[in-house]
Amino acid sequence: MTADFQWSKFGVNWGSRSYVMGIINVTPDSFSGDGLAKTPDEAMWPELAAAQAQRFIAEGVDCLDIGAVSTRPKAPEVSYDTERRRLIPAVKAVAAAVSKKIPISIDTTDSRIAQEAIECGASIINDISGLQGDPAMAKVAAQAHCGVVIMANLRKERHASVMNDVTRFLAKSLDIAYQAGIAQEQISIDPGFGFGPLPSENITMIRMLETLKVFGAPIIFGASRKSTLSKLLAGAPPADLLEASLAAAVAAILHGADMVRVHDVAATVKARVIADAIRFGL
Repeated sequence: MTADFQWSKFGVNWGSRSYVMGIINVTPDSFSGDGLAKTPDEAMWPELAAAQAQRFIAEGVDCLDIGAVSTRPKAPEVSYDTERRRLIPAVKAVAAAVSKKIPISIDTTDSRIAQEAIECGASIINDISGLQGDPAMAKVAAQAHCGVVIMANLRKERHASVMNDVTRFLAKSLDIAYQAGIAQEQISIDPGFGFGPLPSENITMIRMLETLKVFGAPIIFGASRKSTLSKLLAGAPPADLLEASLAAAVAAILHGADMVRVHDVAATVKARVIADAIRFGL
């Protein structure tokens, strides 16, 4: 099977440098404080999402990730209808704004949402359940020949060894992917920083990130504004975590991350240049 989705179509050459994925939260309750709740009129959200996408492009982003459901712990469940109402118009607006210049990822665990978003211009499914939530998700991705970000989600587990557990989770998810017919070149992996592990285990995850190279897949890493960083800074709010987020992104790149998923694109793009000079050479 040959996948239709190819990162190279968007100028991504894994192993030559690292890349930046910009987060667009089409939700009123994002843990990071950057959702679109400041504009209560949801009819305006697609336009705002498109404007944010264009700003990110100007700042040097390599990929966009659009989500409509908060993933913070204990967040209230969001119905299919609500997620669809928020996400699909935003995907359409962003797709029209970026004109296929960069790939659009959609952050969802619902295969129905994923299917429609792909039809509306998204080219990557970012599934925080690692294809282990909705049993139809792997089939949708395989049939769409789209990109897939497979994340390890350890929220319901205790860890004897966090990296062993991440590796085990990802191995199971990759088996699901391959059994469904998803080609290896479509797949990237995410260790799931903040999705279950304790702060100390999240830091271990960064330190041992390169061990995931055994899977032969690009590593996507997201620590931006997450609670581990807040706890390390005595409870600093998300708005005060820029420097911490940059430090985590640089550390992740130096330990093998191929793409970092962030809220603050402009600052991260600058930090990435220095991290890449250290990792790959000038």
